Amino acid sequence: MAGESPGCIFCRRSCLDGGQNLYVRGCHICRDCEKKIVAIAIDDPVYRIYMKKLKKIWTQAG
Repeated sequence: MAGESPGCIFCRRSCLDGGQNLYVRGCHICRDCEKKIVAIAIDDPVYRIYMKKLKKIWTQAG
């Protein structure tokens, strides 16, 4: 919709910072969340949350 800013699928912050974000299958991922995804350890409790969101991106139709 016009006037809406795309939000990060993880943190919901605006992703209009000059194109420094990931755009995967229609979903935005901000740089901060990208850094967290790359650095997260498998034994971190947040790991499963990130994996569920990433799975949602990859399994959506389109």
